[in-house]
Amino acid sequence: MTKVTRFYFALATMIALATAAVLAQPTTSAPTPPTLSSGNVISIFSDAYTNVTGTDFFPNWGQGTAYAPLTIGTADHIIKYSNMNYQGVQFGSAQVCSTMKYLHLDVWTNDANAATFPIGIIWTGGEFTVTKTVATNGTWTSLDIPLSAFTGAVLASVIQFKFQSNEWYSLGVAGSSSKYSTVYLDNIYFWSDASADTQAPTGFTATAVNGANSDVILKLNATDNSGAVNYTITYGTTTLNVAGVSGVEKDYTVTGLSGSTAYSFSVSCKDAAGNAAANNPIVVPITTGSAIPASPTPTVAAANVKSIYSDAYTASVTNFVYLTQQWWNSTWSAATLADAGNALKLVATTAGGGGGGIQFDALTITGMTNLHFDIYPGTDAVGATLKYCVTPTGTWYVLPTPTNHSTLTANVWNSIDIPVSALASGASTLPIQIGFGTFSGPGTFYIDNVVFYKGTWTFTNGINDVLASPVINCYMKSNNLFVSSQSEMSEVTVRNLLGQNLRTEVANANSKVINLSGLATGNYILVAKMTNGQLSTQKFVKL
Repeated sequence: MTKVTRFYFALATMIALATAAVLAQPTTSAPTPPTLSSGNVISIFSDAYTNVTGTDFFPNWGQGTAYAPLTIGTADHIIKYSNMNYQGVQFGSAQVCSTMKYLHLDVWTNDANAATFPIGIIWTGGEFTVTKTVATNGTWTSLDIPLSAFTGAVLASVIQFKFQSNEWYSLGVAGSSSKYSTVYLDNIYFWSDASADTQAPTGFTATAVNGANSDVILKLNATDNSGAVNYTITYGTTTLNVAGVSGVEKDYTVTGLSGSTAYSFSVSCKDAAGNAAANNPIVVPITTGSAIPASPTPTVAAANVKSIYSDAYTASVTNFVYLTQQWWNSTWSAATLADAGNALKLVATTAGGGGGGIQFDALTITGMTNLHFDIYPGTDAVGATLKYCVTPTGTWYVLPTPTNHSTLTANVWNSIDIPVSALASGASTLPIQIGFGTFSGPGTFYIDNVVFYKGTWTFTNGINDVLASPVINCYMKSNNLFVSSQSEMSEVTVRNLLGQNLRTEVANANSKVINLSGLATGNYILVAKMTNGQLSTQKFVKL
Protein backbone atom coordinates (compact mmCIF):
# COMPACT_ATOMS: atom_id res chain seq x y z
CA MET A 1 0.00 0.00 0.00
CA THR A 2 1.49 3.37 -1.02
CA LYS A 3 1.88 6.25 1.39
CA VAL A 4 -0.91 8.11 -0.40
CA THR A 5 -3.20 5.08 -0.17
CA ARG A 6 -2.37 4.67 3.49
CA PHE A 7 -3.12 8.34 4.06
CA TYR A 8 -6.58 8.15 2.51
CA PHE A 9 -7.27 4.88 4.32
CA ALA A 10 -6.38 6.49 7.64
CA LEU A 11 -8.46 9.53 6.78
CA ALA A 12 -11.45 7.34 5.90
CA THR A 13 -11.04 5.46 9.17
CA MET A 14 -10.98 8.68 11.14
CA ILE A 15 -14.11 9.92 9.38
CA ALA A 16 -15.85 6.61 10.05
CA LEU A 17 -14.93 6.72 13.73
CA ALA A 18 -16.04 10.34 14.02
CA THR A 19 -19.33 9.49 12.32
CA ALA A 20 -19.83 6.55 14.68
CA ALA A 21 -19.13 8.81 17.64
CA VAL A 22 -21.76 11.28 16.44
CA LEU A 23 -24.26 8.49 15.86
CA ALA A 24 -23.58 7.24 19.42
CA GLN A 25 -25.84 9.96 20.77
CA PRO A 26 -29.25 11.22 19.67
CA THR A 27 -29.43 13.88 16.99
CA THR A 28 -33.23 14.08 16.91
CA SER A 29 -35.57 14.99 19.72
CA ALA A 30 -37.78 12.62 21.65
CA PRO A 31 -41.49 12.64 20.75
CA THR A 32 -43.24 15.84 21.83
CA PRO A 33 -45.24 15.29 25.04
CA PRO A 34 -48.99 15.84 24.95
CA THR A 35 -50.61 19.02 26.24
CA LEU A 36 -51.63 18.37 29.86
CA SER A 37 -53.27 20.68 32.38
CA SER A 38 -51.14 21.70 35.35
CA GLY A 39 -53.23 19.49 37.63
CA ASN A 40 -52.51 16.42 35.49
CA VAL A 41 -48.72 16.56 35.32
CA ILE A 42 -45.79 16.77 37.74
CA SER A 43 -42.70 17.30 35.60
CA ILE A 44 -39.21 16.53 36.82
CA PHE A 45 -37.36 17.09 33.52
CA SER A 46 -39.01 18.28 30.31
CA ASP A 47 -38.98 21.35 28.09
CA ALA A 48 -42.73 20.86 27.57
CA TYR A 49 -43.80 21.57 31.17
CA THR A 50 -42.85 23.57 34.25
CA ASN A 51 -40.40 21.41 36.19
CA VAL A 52 -40.10 20.88 39.95
CA THR A 53 -37.49 23.36 41.14
CA GLY A 54 -34.27 22.48 42.88
CA THR A 55 -33.94 18.93 41.52
CA ASP A 56 -30.45 17.40 41.65
CA PHE A 57 -29.81 15.07 38.71
CA PHE A 58 -26.40 13.97 39.99
CA PRO A 59 -26.48 13.61 43.80
CA ASN A 60 -23.44 11.97 45.34
CA TRP A 61 -24.55 8.43 46.16
CA GLY A 62 -21.06 6.98 45.68
CA GLN A 63 -21.95 5.86 42.14
CA GLY A 64 -19.53 5.31 39.27
CA THR A 65 -21.86 6.97 36.77
CA ALA A 66 -20.87 10.04 34.71
CA TYR A 67 -23.48 12.74 34.11
CA ALA A 68 -23.72 15.28 31.30
CA PRO A 69 -26.56 17.67 30.39
CA LEU A 70 -26.79 17.95 26.58
CA THR A 71 -28.73 19.98 24.04
CA ILE A 72 -30.16 18.78 20.72
CA GLY A 73 -30.27 21.64 18.29
CA THR A 74 -30.61 24.95 20.09
CA ALA A 75 -33.26 24.36 22.73
CA ASP A 76 -34.01 20.66 23.39
CA HIS A 77 -32.38 19.63 26.65
CA ILE A 78 -31.62 15.99 27.45
CA ILE A 79 -29.63 14.04 30.07
CA LYS A 80 -26.76 11.62 29.47
CA TYR A 81 -25.76 8.99 32.03
CA SER A 82 -22.70 7.00 30.92
CA ASN A 83 -20.86 4.08 32.52
CA MET A 84 -23.93 3.85 34.74
CA ASN A 85 -23.98 1.36 37.57
CA TYR A 86 -26.69 3.27 39.43
CA GLN A 87 -27.85 6.87 39.52
CA GLY A 88 -30.22 8.87 41.70
CA VAL A 89 -32.34 11.92 40.98
CA GLN A 90 -33.16 13.95 44.11
CA PHE A 91 -36.31 16.08 43.78
CA GLY A 92 -36.19 19.65 45.02
CA SER A 93 -39.05 18.73 47.40
CA ALA A 94 -41.28 15.74 48.14
CA GLN A 95 -43.97 15.42 45.45
CA VAL A 96 -47.60 14.48 46.06
CA CYS A 97 -48.34 12.11 43.18
CA SER A 98 -51.52 10.61 44.58
CA THR A 99 -53.64 11.88 41.68
CA MET A 100 -51.15 10.75 39.02
CA LYS A 101 -51.52 7.45 37.14
CA TYR A 102 -48.29 7.05 35.14
CA LEU A 103 -44.58 7.74 35.11
CA HIS A 104 -43.37 8.78 31.64
CA LEU A 105 -39.82 8.92 30.36
CA ASP A 106 -38.13 8.78 26.95
CA VAL A 107 -34.99 6.63 26.68
CA TRP A 108 -32.41 6.60 23.85
CA THR A 109 -29.51 4.15 23.73
CA ASN A 110 -27.41 2.08 21.37
CA ASP A 111 -25.91 0.10 24.24
CA ALA A 112 -26.99 -3.55 24.30
CA ASN A 113 -26.38 -3.58 28.07
CA ALA A 114 -29.31 -1.17 28.46
CA ALA A 115 -31.89 -3.36 26.67
CA THR A 116 -33.35 -4.15 30.11
CA PHE A 117 -33.58 -0.89 32.04
CA PRO A 118 -34.39 -0.87 35.79
CA ILE A 119 -36.37 2.22 36.85
CA GLY A 120 -37.14 2.89 40.52
CA ILE A 121 -39.07 5.47 42.46
CA ILE A 122 -38.26 6.24 46.08
CA TRP A 123 -40.70 7.66 48.57
CA THR A 124 -40.28 8.66 52.18
CA GLY A 125 -39.64 5.31 53.83
CA GLY A 126 -39.24 2.94 50.87
CA GLU A 127 -38.51 2.25 47.20
CA PHE A 128 -39.52 -0.10 44.40
CA THR A 129 -37.96 -0.83 41.00
CA VAL A 130 -39.52 -2.13 37.79
CA THR A 131 -37.61 -3.16 34.67
CA LYS A 132 -38.57 -2.15 31.15
CA THR A 133 -37.35 -3.19 27.70
CA VAL A 134 -35.99 -0.38 25.53
CA ALA A 135 -34.69 -0.32 21.95
CA THR A 136 -30.90 -0.33 21.62
CA ASN A 137 -30.69 0.70 17.96
CA GLY A 138 -30.33 4.42 18.59
CA THR A 139 -34.01 5.34 18.57
CA TRP A 140 -36.18 6.85 21.26
CA THR A 141 -38.32 4.53 23.40
CA SER A 142 -41.29 6.18 25.11
CA LEU A 143 -42.32 4.52 28.37
CA ASP A 144 -45.54 5.11 30.29
CA ILE A 145 -45.38 3.00 33.44
CA PRO A 146 -48.53 2.69 35.61
CA LEU A 147 -47.70 3.89 39.10
CA SER A 148 -49.57 0.85 40.37
CA ALA A 149 -46.59 -1.19 39.12
CA PHE A 150 -44.47 0.30 41.92
CA THR A 151 -45.68 -2.00 44.67
CA GLY A 152 -46.28 -0.33 48.02
CA ALA A 153 -45.41 3.15 46.80
CA VAL A 154 -46.51 5.98 49.08
CA LEU A 155 -47.46 8.40 46.34
CA ALA A 156 -48.15 11.21 48.79
CA SER A 157 -44.39 11.66 49.30
CA VAL A 158 -42.24 10.73 46.28
CA ILE A 159 -38.72 12.10 46.69
CA GLN A 160 -36.31 10.39 44.24
CA PHE A 161 -35.74 8.30 41.11
CA LYS A 162 -33.16 5.53 40.93
CA PHE A 163 -31.88 4.35 37.53
CA GLN A 164 -29.53 1.36 37.23
CA SER A 165 -27.75 -0.83 34.76
CA ASN A 166 -29.33 -4.26 34.59
CA GLU A 167 -26.00 -5.76 35.63
CA TRP A 168 -25.91 -3.70 38.80
CA TYR A 169 -29.59 -4.28 39.56
CA SER A 170 -29.14 -8.05 39.19
CA LEU A 171 -25.72 -8.60 40.71
CA GLY A 172 -24.55 -5.38 42.41
CA VAL A 173 -20.81 -5.29 43.08
CA ALA A 174 -20.57 -8.93 42.00
CA GLY A 175 -21.40 -7.90 38.41
CA SER A 176 -19.09 -6.69 35.68
CA SER A 177 -18.33 -2.98 35.21
CA SER A 178 -17.92 -3.70 31.48
CA LYS A 179 -21.70 -4.16 31.37
CA TYR A 180 -22.56 -0.81 32.90
CA SER A 181 -24.81 1.09 30.49
CA THR A 182 -25.10 4.45 28.76
CA VAL A 183 -28.53 6.02 28.33
CA TYR A 184 -30.00 9.38 27.30
CA LEU A 185 -33.19 10.55 28.98
CA ASP A 186 -35.83 13.18 28.30
CA ASN A 187 -39.39 14.07 29.32
CA ILE A 188 -39.45 12.58 32.81
CA TYR A 189 -42.79 13.35 34.41
CA PHE A 190 -45.75 11.92 36.31
CA TRP A 191 -49.10 12.34 34.60
CA SER A 192 -52.78 11.44 34.64
CA ASP A 193 -55.47 11.27 31.98
CA ALA A 194 -58.22 11.99 34.51
CA SER A 195 -60.48 14.97 34.17
CA ALA A 196 -59.17 18.10 35.78
CA ASP A 197 -59.72 18.15 39.55
CA THR A 198 -61.95 21.07 40.51
CA GLN A 199 -62.94 19.94 44.02
CA ALA A 200 -61.33 21.95 46.81
CA PRO A 201 -60.20 20.47 50.15
CA THR A 202 -62.81 20.52 52.92
CA GLY A 203 -62.73 20.31 56.71
CA PHE A 204 -59.48 22.29 56.87
CA THR A 205 -58.31 22.91 60.46
CA ALA A 206 -55.08 24.28 61.94
CA THR A 207 -54.16 24.57 65.62
CA ALA A 208 -50.91 24.91 67.56
CA VAL A 209 -49.40 23.64 70.80
CA ASN A 210 -46.05 24.34 72.39
CA GLY A 211 -43.41 21.72 71.69
CA ALA A 212 -39.97 21.45 73.19
CA ASN A 213 -39.35 24.82 74.81
CA SER A 214 -39.38 27.41 72.03
CA ASP A 215 -40.63 25.02 69.32
CA VAL A 216 -44.25 25.04 68.13
CA ILE A 217 -46.19 22.01 66.87
CA LEU A 218 -48.80 22.86 64.23
CA LYS A 219 -51.60 20.31 63.96
CA LEU A 220 -53.04 20.35 60.42
CA ASN A 221 -55.88 18.40 58.83
CA ALA A 222 -58.04 18.52 55.70
CA THR A 223 -59.92 16.14 53.41
CA ASP A 224 -59.65 16.04 49.62
CA ASN A 225 -60.93 13.72 46.91
CA SER A 226 -57.40 13.36 45.52
CA GLY A 227 -56.16 11.71 48.72
CA ALA A 228 -53.49 14.34 49.35
CA VAL A 229 -53.26 17.94 50.55
CA ASN A 230 -50.55 20.59 50.69
CA TYR A 231 -50.17 23.13 53.49
CA THR A 232 -48.37 26.48 53.25
CA ILE A 233 -47.24 27.97 56.57
CA THR A 234 -46.15 31.60 56.71
CA TYR A 235 -44.80 33.61 59.64
CA GLY A 236 -42.70 36.75 59.39
CA THR A 237 -40.56 36.36 56.27
CA THR A 238 -40.53 32.54 56.47
CA THR A 239 -42.65 30.26 54.26
CA LEU A 240 -42.84 26.48 54.77
CA ASN A 241 -44.47 23.91 52.46
CA VAL A 242 -45.73 20.72 54.06
CA ALA A 243 -47.27 17.67 52.32
CA GLY A 244 -50.14 15.83 54.00
CA VAL A 245 -52.53 12.92 53.51
CA SER A 246 -56.27 13.48 53.20
CA GLY A 247 -58.09 13.01 56.51
CA VAL A 248 -54.91 12.33 58.51
CA GLU A 249 -53.78 14.91 61.05
CA LYS A 250 -50.29 16.19 60.28
CA ASP A 251 -48.07 17.30 63.17
CA TYR A 252 -45.41 19.70 61.89
CA THR A 253 -42.82 21.14 64.29
CA VAL A 254 -41.59 24.67 63.63
CA THR A 255 -38.13 25.00 65.17
CA GLY A 256 -35.65 27.81 65.67
CA LEU A 257 -38.15 30.14 67.36
CA SER A 258 -37.44 32.52 70.24
CA GLY A 259 -38.63 31.59 73.71
CA SER A 260 -41.48 33.45 75.44
CA THR A 261 -42.41 35.19 72.17
CA ALA A 262 -45.81 35.70 70.51
CA TYR A 263 -46.06 34.30 66.97
CA SER A 264 -48.84 34.33 64.38
CA PHE A 265 -48.84 31.50 61.82
CA SER A 266 -50.89 31.90 58.64
CA VAL A 267 -51.75 28.46 57.25
CA SER A 268 -53.34 27.75 53.84
CA CYS A 269 -54.42 24.44 52.30
CA LYS A 270 -54.58 23.38 48.63
CA ASP A 271 -54.73 20.12 46.72
CA ALA A 272 -52.29 19.09 43.97
CA ALA A 273 -54.46 20.79 41.31
CA GLY A 274 -54.24 24.09 43.17
CA ASN A 275 -57.81 24.11 44.51
CA ALA A 276 -57.85 26.14 47.73
CA ALA A 277 -59.83 25.41 50.90
CA ALA A 278 -62.70 27.84 51.36
CA ASN A 279 -61.53 28.94 54.80
CA ASN A 280 -57.96 29.83 53.74
CA PRO A 281 -55.97 31.13 55.49
CA ILE A 282 -56.33 30.09 59.12
CA VAL A 283 -54.36 32.36 61.44
CA VAL A 284 -52.94 30.53 64.46
CA PRO A 285 -51.56 32.70 67.29
CA ILE A 286 -49.38 31.16 70.00
CA THR A 287 -46.74 32.25 72.50
CA THR A 288 -43.71 30.01 72.73
CA GLY A 289 -42.51 28.43 75.94
CA SER A 290 -39.63 29.67 78.01
CA ALA A 291 -36.16 29.61 76.52
CA ILE A 292 -33.81 26.86 77.69
CA PRO A 293 -31.86 27.92 80.80
CA ALA A 294 -28.10 27.86 80.66
CA SER A 295 -26.61 24.46 81.34
CA PRO A 296 -24.52 23.88 84.49
CA THR A 297 -20.97 25.22 84.28
CA PRO A 298 -18.46 22.59 85.40
CA THR A 299 -15.52 23.55 87.63
CA VAL A 300 -13.56 20.29 87.55
CA ALA A 301 -9.85 20.92 86.89
CA ALA A 302 -9.01 20.61 83.18
CA ALA A 303 -6.25 18.14 84.03
CA ASN A 304 -8.93 15.72 85.23
CA VAL A 305 -11.11 15.96 82.11
CA LYS A 306 -11.14 14.50 78.60
CA SER A 307 -13.68 16.68 76.82
CA ILE A 308 -15.81 15.63 73.85
CA TYR A 309 -18.15 18.62 73.80
CA SER A 310 -18.14 21.45 76.35
CA ASP A 311 -17.44 25.18 76.29
CA ALA A 312 -15.76 24.82 79.67
CA TYR A 313 -12.83 22.80 78.28
CA THR A 314 -10.61 22.51 75.24
CA ALA A 315 -11.74 19.53 73.20
CA SER A 316 -9.60 16.43 73.67
CA VAL A 317 -10.79 14.87 70.40
CA THR A 318 -9.94 15.38 66.73
CA ASN A 319 -11.96 14.96 63.53
CA PHE A 320 -15.15 15.71 65.45
CA VAL A 321 -18.28 15.12 63.34
CA TYR A 322 -22.01 14.65 63.98
CA LEU A 323 -23.77 11.50 62.82
CA THR A 324 -27.50 11.26 62.22
CA GLN A 325 -28.40 8.58 59.68
CA GLN A 326 -27.07 5.09 58.90
CA TRP A 327 -25.58 4.90 62.39
CA TRP A 328 -25.90 2.10 64.93
CA ASN A 329 -28.68 0.15 63.24
CA SER A 330 -31.83 0.82 61.23
CA THR A 331 -33.84 1.83 64.29
CA TRP A 332 -31.33 4.58 65.09
CA SER A 333 -31.59 6.49 61.81
CA ALA A 334 -34.52 8.87 62.17
CA ALA A 335 -33.14 11.62 64.37
CA THR A 336 -32.03 15.20 63.84
CA LEU A 337 -28.74 16.23 65.41
CA ALA A 338 -28.06 19.95 65.18
CA ASP A 339 -26.74 23.05 66.89
CA ALA A 340 -29.39 24.43 69.23
CA GLY A 341 -27.82 27.76 70.15
CA ASN A 342 -26.19 28.68 73.45
CA ALA A 343 -23.46 26.11 72.66
CA LEU A 344 -25.94 23.25 72.98
CA LYS A 345 -26.58 20.24 70.78
CA LEU A 346 -30.07 19.02 69.92
CA VAL A 347 -31.14 15.42 69.34
CA ALA A 348 -34.75 15.30 68.12
CA THR A 349 -36.24 11.84 67.55
CA THR A 350 -39.45 10.93 65.72
CA ALA A 351 -42.54 9.03 66.84
CA GLY A 352 -40.77 5.79 65.89
CA GLY A 353 -37.58 6.72 67.70
CA GLY A 354 -34.12 7.37 66.32
CA GLY A 355 -30.69 8.50 67.36
CA GLY A 356 -27.76 10.74 66.62
CA GLY A 357 -24.18 10.66 67.70
CA ILE A 358 -20.79 12.31 67.93
CA GLN A 359 -17.88 10.59 66.16
CA PHE A 360 -14.20 11.34 66.77
CA ASP A 361 -10.78 9.78 66.44
CA ALA A 362 -10.04 7.17 69.12
CA LEU A 363 -9.62 8.91 72.48
CA THR A 364 -7.43 7.49 75.24
CA ILE A 365 -9.36 7.78 78.51
CA THR A 366 -7.15 5.64 80.74
CA GLY A 367 -7.49 6.92 84.31
CA MET A 368 -10.88 8.54 83.75
CA THR A 369 -13.55 7.19 86.10
CA ASN A 370 -16.83 8.52 84.68
CA LEU A 371 -18.62 9.65 81.55
CA HIS A 372 -20.67 12.79 82.21
CA PHE A 373 -23.29 14.61 80.15
CA ASP A 374 -25.92 17.21 80.93
CA ILE A 375 -29.24 16.62 79.17
CA TYR A 376 -32.39 18.74 79.05
CA PRO A 377 -35.50 16.83 77.85
CA GLY A 378 -38.18 18.96 76.24
CA THR A 379 -41.88 18.65 77.02
CA ASP A 380 -42.38 16.18 74.16
CA ALA A 381 -39.80 13.85 75.72
CA VAL A 382 -42.05 13.00 78.68
CA GLY A 383 -42.36 9.23 78.68
CA ALA A 384 -39.58 8.75 76.11
CA THR A 385 -36.73 6.57 77.29
CA LEU A 386 -33.34 8.07 76.54
CA LYS A 387 -30.74 5.60 75.30
CA TYR A 388 -27.01 6.19 75.11
CA CYS A 389 -24.19 4.17 73.64
CA VAL A 390 -20.39 4.47 73.70
CA THR A 391 -18.61 2.72 70.85
CA PRO A 392 -15.13 1.17 71.23
CA THR A 393 -12.51 1.72 68.56
CA GLY A 394 -12.43 -0.87 65.79
CA THR A 395 -16.16 -1.65 66.00
CA TRP A 396 -17.75 0.90 63.68
CA TYR A 397 -20.79 -1.24 62.96
CA VAL A 398 -20.55 -3.90 65.68
CA LEU A 399 -21.90 -1.92 68.56
CA PRO A 400 -22.72 -2.51 72.22
CA THR A 401 -26.36 -2.60 73.22
CA PRO A 402 -27.59 0.93 73.99
CA THR A 403 -28.41 1.56 77.65
CA ASN A 404 -31.72 2.92 78.94
CA HIS A 405 -31.98 5.94 81.19
CA SER A 406 -35.66 6.44 82.00
CA THR A 407 -35.57 8.65 85.11
CA LEU A 408 -35.15 12.00 83.35
CA THR A 409 -37.29 14.98 84.29
CA ALA A 410 -38.52 17.24 81.48
CA ASN A 411 -37.69 20.94 81.23
CA VAL A 412 -34.77 20.90 83.67
CA TRP A 413 -31.11 20.01 83.28
CA ASN A 414 -30.40 16.40 84.27
CA SER A 415 -26.75 15.64 85.07
CA ILE A 416 -25.83 12.06 84.25
CA ASP A 417 -22.70 10.26 85.46
CA ILE A 418 -21.88 6.79 84.16
CA PRO A 419 -18.93 4.79 85.53
CA VAL A 420 -16.38 4.07 82.82
CA SER A 421 -16.21 0.53 84.18
CA ALA A 422 -19.86 0.04 83.14
CA LEU A 423 -19.16 0.78 79.46
CA ALA A 424 -18.77 -1.92 76.82
CA SER A 425 -15.44 -3.67 76.56
CA GLY A 426 -12.99 -1.39 74.78
CA ALA A 427 -15.11 1.73 75.22
CA SER A 428 -13.60 2.15 78.68
CA THR A 429 -10.16 2.80 77.15
CA LEU A 430 -10.54 3.89 73.50
CA PRO A 431 -14.01 5.21 72.61
CA ILE A 432 -14.74 6.63 69.14
CA GLN A 433 -18.45 7.47 69.25
CA ILE A 434 -21.10 8.58 71.73
CA GLY A 435 -24.76 8.51 70.74
CA PHE A 436 -28.15 9.44 72.15
CA GLY A 437 -31.71 8.69 71.11
CA THR A 438 -34.88 6.72 71.73
CA PHE A 439 -36.20 3.45 70.35
CA SER A 440 -39.89 4.36 70.53
CA GLY A 441 -41.79 7.57 71.11
CA PRO A 442 -40.67 11.09 70.21
CA GLY A 443 -38.10 12.93 72.22
CA THR A 444 -36.29 16.26 71.99
CA PHE A 445 -33.15 16.44 74.09
CA TYR A 446 -30.61 19.25 74.49
CA ILE A 447 -27.10 18.11 75.37
CA ASP A 448 -24.04 19.81 76.85
CA ASN A 449 -20.85 18.96 78.75
CA VAL A 450 -20.14 15.55 77.22
CA VAL A 451 -16.87 14.67 78.94
CA PHE A 452 -14.91 11.89 80.60
CA TYR A 453 -13.47 12.85 84.00
CA LYS A 454 -11.87 11.52 87.18
CA GLY A 455 -12.54 12.54 90.75
CA THR A 456 -15.67 14.40 91.86
CA TRP A 457 -17.88 16.24 89.37
CA THR A 458 -18.71 19.76 90.50
CA PHE A 459 -20.41 22.68 88.81
CA THR A 460 -21.45 26.22 89.61
CA ASN A 461 -24.86 27.84 89.22
CA GLY A 462 -23.41 31.34 89.64
CA ILE A 463 -23.72 31.35 93.46
CA ASN A 464 -21.85 28.39 94.88
CA ASP A 465 -20.49 24.99 94.01
CA VAL A 466 -22.48 21.82 94.78
CA LEU A 467 -22.13 18.18 93.93
CA ALA A 468 -23.68 17.23 90.58
CA SER A 469 -25.65 14.44 92.30
CA PRO A 470 -26.73 15.92 95.65
CA VAL A 471 -27.06 13.35 98.42
CA ILE A 472 -30.60 12.76 99.63
CA ASN A 473 -31.82 10.60 102.49
CA CYS A 474 -35.31 9.26 103.03
CA TYR A 475 -37.07 6.88 105.41
CA MET A 476 -40.65 5.78 106.13
CA LYS A 477 -42.36 6.24 109.51
CA SER A 478 -46.01 5.16 109.65
CA ASN A 479 -47.39 6.49 106.35
CA ASN A 480 -45.01 9.44 106.15
CA LEU A 481 -41.88 9.66 103.97
CA PHE A 482 -39.19 11.89 105.54
CA VAL A 483 -36.80 13.41 102.97
CA SER A 484 -33.64 15.46 103.61
CA SER A 485 -30.86 16.79 101.40
CA GLN A 486 -27.57 18.64 101.74
CA SER A 487 -28.90 21.07 99.10
CA GLU A 488 -32.16 22.98 98.97
CA MET A 489 -34.90 21.06 97.15
CA SER A 490 -37.51 22.82 95.02
CA GLU A 491 -39.81 19.79 94.75
CA VAL A 492 -39.94 16.06 95.39
CA THR A 493 -41.66 13.39 93.29
CA VAL A 494 -42.61 9.80 94.09
CA ARG A 495 -42.58 7.35 91.16
CA ASN A 496 -43.37 3.68 90.76
CA LEU A 497 -40.78 1.30 89.31
CA LEU A 498 -42.21 1.92 85.82
CA GLY A 499 -41.12 5.54 86.10
CA GLN A 500 -44.69 6.89 86.39
CA ASN A 501 -45.15 9.97 88.57
CA LEU A 502 -47.50 9.25 91.48
CA ARG A 503 -47.14 12.38 93.58
CA THR A 504 -45.22 15.67 93.33
CA GLU A 505 -44.99 18.22 96.15
CA VAL A 506 -43.25 21.58 96.50
CA ALA A 507 -40.39 21.63 98.99
CA ASN A 508 -38.29 24.84 98.80
CA ALA A 509 -36.28 23.59 101.76
CA ASN A 510 -33.63 21.04 102.74
CA SER A 511 -36.26 18.69 104.17
CA LYS A 512 -39.79 17.56 103.36
CA VAL A 513 -42.40 15.18 104.80
CA ILE A 514 -44.80 13.49 102.36
CA ASN A 515 -47.90 11.57 103.46
CA LEU A 516 -48.19 8.33 101.43
CA SER A 517 -51.23 6.81 103.08
CA GLY A 518 -52.91 6.43 99.67
CA LEU A 519 -50.14 4.25 98.22
CA ALA A 520 -50.00 0.46 98.43
CA THR A 521 -47.07 -1.29 100.07
CA GLY A 522 -44.14 -1.91 97.74
CA ASN A 523 -40.99 -0.43 96.17
CA TYR A 524 -40.89 3.18 94.96
CA ILE A 525 -38.43 5.80 93.66
CA LEU A 526 -38.00 9.26 95.15
CA VAL A 527 -36.76 12.02 92.80
CA ALA A 528 -35.65 15.25 94.43
CA LYS A 529 -35.23 18.33 92.23
CA MET A 530 -32.83 20.93 93.61
CA THR A 531 -33.36 24.66 93.23
CA ASN A 532 -30.47 24.71 90.71
CA GLY A 533 -32.23 22.16 88.50
CA GLN A 534 -30.13 19.13 89.47
CA LEU A 535 -31.80 15.82 90.29
CA SER A 536 -31.08 13.08 92.79
CA THR A 537 -32.89 9.75 93.16
CA GLN A 538 -33.31 7.23 95.95
CA LYS A 539 -35.24 3.97 96.18
CA PHE A 540 -37.42 3.28 99.22
CA VAL A 541 -39.91 0.68 100.45
CA LYS A 542 -43.35 1.40 101.87
CA LEU A 543 -44.31 -1.36 104.32
